[in-house]
Amino acid sequence: MMTPETNQRGIKVLSVFMDTHAKIYADCVSRWEAWRPADFLSELRRVYLSYRPNDLSVPVLNDPVFFFRCIQNTRIEVFPELRDHRQLSIPRILAIRNAAAHDGIVKLKKSDTEYDHHQLNDDDVRYLTDCCARLVDVITKGTKPATAPKSPPVTKPRKPRDVVPTAPPPVPPSVPSTSAQDIEGLPQVLSFYILCDVSTSMHGPGIDAVNKSIEEMHAQLLEDPVISDKARLAMLTFSSQAQVELSLKRPSEIATMPQLSASGVTNYSRALELVSHEIETDIAALSSTHRPLRPVVFIISDGDPTDKTWIQGFDKLVDSSNPYAPRVVIFPCGFETSVLSSGFAQLTKGPAPHIWPIDPNRALEDAVREAIHSVTRTIVQTASRADQTLALGD
Repeated sequence: MMTPETNQRGIKVLSVFMDTHAKIYADCVSRWEAWRPADFLSELRRVYLSYRPNDLSVPVLNDPVFFFRCIQNTRIEVFPELRDHRQLSIPRILAIRNAAAHDGIVKLKKSDTEYDHHQLNDDDVRYLTDCCARLVDVITKGTKPATAPKSPPVTKPRKPRDVVPTAPPPVPPSVPSTSAQDIEGLPQVLSFYILCDVSTSMHGPGIDAVNKSIEEMHAQLLEDPVISDKARLAMLTFSSQAQVELSLKRPSEIATMPQLSASGVTNYSRALELVSHEIETDIAALSSTHRPLRPVVFIISDGDPTDKTWIQGFDKLVDSSNPYAPRVVIFPCGFETSVLSSGFAQLTKGPAPHIWPIDPNRALEDAVREAIHSVTRTIVQTASRADQTLALGD
């Protein structure tokens, strides 16, 4: 609970932060366009997600946090004059902003093992105010990169080429307790898609463990009404073909979990194509009543892909040109992951899926139970957080 003094400091911080975003927006977009004329936004997203793959916020330039991190990520190529202002730390600016927007605690990383956590104070407000004023001065009046276009610079903000445009959020009357995605008044929603391998090799104890574990998962998600309200769950299966077993729903709307059976071979591409279609359809439907975050896709499999186009399928699924490209987590049950790892090294359009470490020598049914229990903990922990980060449940 923040004190009234901290709350007033937070209001000041958010006001300065938002005002700075508005003042430098057009100049920054102009520079990024000169840097990568054809795909600057896709590249900004790709670089951002390479550093923060578990951030589930939707990366659009009208989100000031994403915008400021893009300045930090491209300061060498696009904002070279910032090298002369080493005392200007965008990570520290964002730490102060996050404190103002959340719990009032400034969380600074001083080294790999040392952190500084303190209550938002007047020095923080002065630092952010001074640095933001310097940013405005440097970026709007500084020397443009050699690649900048010869045409006159844009003098007012333009709508960026985002897939889902949003208006710059207003300065709140009080420090919000939730993240920037709630500013327009719509509740956030987290979508989780479970893709389960039901090929022939899963027959017997493996598929039995799946059926029992997903019922336990459903029961646990129902225990917390907040999670049941904030999270949505879908289940797809894949073998030679892929199909939707459970369309995206609140846990409380699910009467019974599907009972699965095994047959066929492990074709990843069909599953990836189907889940991409489901995500696109679901995001469009949810956006009328909610503010969807980037979805999470869990893949539970007991073997490597048998199809030849699975790498291209993953590259398309995680393509950062799509602001709703999902975070993918793979649970390998009973097999080594060298084939997956070498394939993911070839991805070029977005961050590689996270491979959850499961002992390949464990019995299949035990590995499956561990995978689904980890999925359950991840859903619970992520939905319980105040921020927009995937919390992988150890």
